[in-house]
Amino acid sequence: MIKRLLVFLTVFASFAVALPVSSAFADPIRNATESAEAGGCRIIVSGVTVKQVQRKVGVSDDGVLGPITCNAIKAYQCTKNLSVDGVVGPNTWGIMQGNAAPAGTRICADLKNQKMWLTKNGVRTYTAVRMRSGNPDLGSSNITKTGNFTIYWKDIDHISSIFGTPMPYSMFFYGGQAIHESSFSTTGSHGCINVTNADAKKFWNNSPVGTPISIWGVRPRGQF
Repeated sequence: MIKRLLVFLTVFASFAVALPVSSAFADPIRNATESAEAGGCRIIVSGVTVKQVQRKVGVSDDGVLGPITCNAIKAYQCTKNLSVDGVVGPNTWGIMQGNAAPAGTRICADLKNQKMWLTKNGVRTYTAVRMRSGNPDLGSSNITKTGNFTIYWKDIDHISSIFGTPMPYSMFFYGGQAIHESSFSTTGSHGCINVTNADAKKFWNNSPVGTPISIWGVRPRGQF
């Protein structure tokens, strides 16, 4: 009986070694054309790899289209004066290969990192010292809308119709949401993008009505 058991175990072990590794244990898919990451980023140019894109956007080339790479792709698109969608298509890849970026000025707002900057003709020209977006933990607050917009109205001495508070250098991009000066004396924004007085003046003077603004990402919880 023992001899038969030993023979059975030997045969089973040989069979198990020959089995292919289950897909459950395989490495994650590393080709962006086969897997879309949270944030909607993907590569649609044939033959272009994640690592190639990562080197262009300045992040570690681990071959994984994760959140860090996705955010970097969007920041790259905005800096190069492209509408931000996270998709590396012919236009984005062409610029990565040396094509000229579209002419013009664009405002870029990265909510994940709470950073905002101005770009002109594909080159970052000014970065705000401080910014904050809508804080969902505040009462009567909204998250800052993400997407591609334009500055549709400017009011240098605007007063909030909801809170009755000053909003100097307001540049409206979506409904009642605007970029404007803040003293940062409260615990966060109710939906607008707040910047310092010096930054508000800089953006105001360089962003006429009609200036594109791209906003992406999710504000980390607990930051003010």
